[in-house]
Amino acid sequence: MMSKIRGRLGLYFSRLGLFLPTHFLLYIFSICSSQTIYFYTFSRLSSGV
Repeated sequence: MMSKIRGRLGLYFSRLGLFLPTHFLLYIFSICSSQTIYFYTFSRLSSGV
């Protein structure tokens, strides 16, 4: 599911000539998502203890 959406977004942005900004946004998104997972697990562990 996500790969389909990512593929469509990739085609859309490459058509607009925004290839590099797209990779930059994906990079920021990956960082944000990893931090969200980190904070989620941290809060789970804190509430567990």
